[in-house]
Amino acid sequence: MKKYILASKSPRRIMLLKDYGIEATSMPADIIENPPVKDDYVSTVMYLALKKAMAIYMGGETEGYDIIIGSDTVVYTDKILGKPATRQEAYDMIKSISGKCHIVSTGIAVIDISRDIKYVSHEDTKVYIKNMSESEILEYIDTDEPYDKAGGYAIQGLFGNYVESFKGSYTNVMGLPKDKLMKMLDSIR
Repeated sequence: MKKYILASKSPRRIMLLKDYGIEATSMPADIIENPPVKDDYVSTVMYLALKKAMAIYMGGETEGYDIIIGSDTVVYTDKILGKPATRQEAYDMIKSISGKCHIVSTGIAVIDISRDIKYVSHEDTKVYIKNMSESEILEYIDTDEPYDKAGGYAIQGLFGNYVESFKGSYTNVMGLPKDKLMKMLDSIR
């Protein structure tokens, strides 16, 4: 049985891996999340996913483990929306996606430690948000939910009430697309 490391402290990603039948040890990667090309969301998520996985790989704490999984998720409108640090940033993000379609993109890096094999890919999902009233936006940003999530929301949380529809992987919007990850893992088994 393979032993996995998730290069993240995300409780959502740990939960998703468990749902996929994968027990992983969480080892947060201590990196600076600087995108290589401003507003190129695909390059950004793939670069950051690999950077996180490589930080663990190069850190030397991998003895006894077989696979490292790194992941990074962003919301993209006409620019990359990261995680809001303030109430104003959360307001601006939610206001910018209200009544519109945006892309959620997740980069995934998988490293087979013993064979030194590295795979990097990404998954995109289009998410359509209902028109939100001013009071709905304010009510939402007064919860704890927006502040540690890309784009300021969690589709599986309170914000799910404002999602009109989506096209693509639901688990991608949660931060780790199941089908894409499983295909990547199958390719190295």
